[in-house]
Amino acid sequence: AFLSSSFTLVAQMFPNTVSTVFGLVEMSFGVGMILGPTVGGALYQLRGYTTPFGVLGSILLIQAAISTKTLPNLKFSRSASSPEDKGIMQAMLIPSVLLATFSVFSASIAVGSLQATLE
Repeated sequence: AFLSSSFTLVAQMFPNTVSTVFGLVEMSFGVGMILGPTVGGALYQLRGYTTPFGVLGSILLIQAAISTKTLPNLKFSRSASSPEDKGIMQAMLIPSVLLATFSVFSASIAVGSLQATLE
């Protein structure tokens, strides 16, 4: 949910540099995925099993409070086009969207199967 909402915020707040800011969000997500196990392991070794959950849960609550106070309210406007013009099936008719969807789906299957066998 966080990643989806961040994409919405990026599109609304940075309409002229959407691709650059999307790249920054994705890069940050990737760095977090790389550093997360290291930080969690260090916290586990420092104080035990509940420490990573307590520390990182506290950080998330603090970030949520800060975000609530600092993020601007966004105005949502609907386009004048009818709902029949848009939809997932219409998007899937675009070859690049179909290819990207298939790539993400395939990579998710590969990561899921490797994660289960390597743990």
